[in-house]
Amino acid sequence: MQCRCGLEIQKPICILCLSEKYEAWIEENKLSLLNQYKKVVQKISESARLGRITCSLCRSQSERIICEHCFAAQIFNWLQSKEPELAQRFAMRFLLPPENYLIIKSKT
Repeated sequence: MQCRCGLEIQKPICILCLSEKYEAWIEENKLSLLNQYKKVVQKISESARLGRITCSLCRSQSERIICEHCFAAQIFNWLQSKEPELAQRFAMRFLLPPENYLIIKSKT
């Protein structure tokens, strides 16, 4: 199965499990953003690709598919608009370092 970004998801994780991981971090670092975070997660869930997965962590069935990187990137973008310094700390903790991204250069 694939995420909207085209990445093949080898080990699917449901949105609930993904959100819990980052929710704990938000709660520890900026409690005042927690309610907004939950609304952002709801929007991410609504826009995620439709499909059926079994979560590799909680074993529940889910009808929404999103890769962990896309989920984290959307949380980062939201944080960047609210608290840029906090967003940078989030990126250092949860996002892959740039050298691990696949960069495709277009031919000119």
